[in-house]
Amino acid sequence: MYAALSPPPLSSSRRLTTTQSVSAYSAASLAWLAVQAVPLIIWPSLVTTLLRVNTHGSQYATADPSLEQYFARSLGLAQLALGSLLLVLSGALPLDSVADSKPSPNPP
Repeated sequence: MYAALSPPPLSSSRRLTTTQSVSAYSAASLAWLAVQAVPLIIWPSLVTTLLRVNTHGSQYATADPSLEQYFARSLGLAQLALGSLLLVLSGALPLDSVADSKPSPNPP
């Protein structure tokens, strides 16, 4: 009864295609997050100027520009960290250590 509900096993070529698509998605996500992060890191004052509402004669105080620059740079670095983490955790960037490899039978 339950055997009919289980999906068929994936062939090796199907697994390879799935792995390639995950790797491509991870790389594209990193690229998109990097495109968003670079202006935030390099020109935080430009980004905050574009997003700031004109408040001449307004009763609301504006935030300190240095605080806005700090938050913009923090957001940019967080986006780069998120993209890098996505790339590493998806397996697209293999991180093997030398200790995990088989030792050679004849040490130098």
